[in-house]
Amino acid sequence: MFSTVFVIDDSPIDRTLTTVIIQKKALAKNVVGFSSGEDALAYIAENRNDPSRLPEMIFLDIHMPTMDGFGFLDSYLEQEMHDLGRPLIFIVSSSTFDSDHKKLGDYSIVNRFIPKPLTFDALTAAMESL
Repeated sequence: MFSTVFVIDDSPIDRTLTTVIIQKKALAKNVVGFSSGEDALAYIAENRNDPSRLPEMIFLDIHMPTMDGFGFLDSYLEQEMHDLGRPLIFIVSSSTFDSDHKKLGDYSIVNRFIPKPLTFDALTAAMESL
């Protein structure tokens, strides 16, 4: 079981669904939801000295207003937040664009792409693939 898992998604429905599935699978003690990448980055920066509050796993949407998932990943890497511990990062998105899937290949910190909506079976398969 993970201590802290982040769900970063601008859709309240998808954020709630992902959280419920994580909780039903008993994957994490604490699930923290964010409606934007900026809010998640601010939280990480504020808590960088308290590893117990930092994510061990992140579920990240690609298409969000203001800062998309790629922007989050870029900022995360630029601010060297990955040195705080390397969380597992799963992209959870409904994107069918080949360009998005190709671009995700440029990020070695991304562990897997999971199509939306997240299902119990998809989460189980993702965890078994690690």
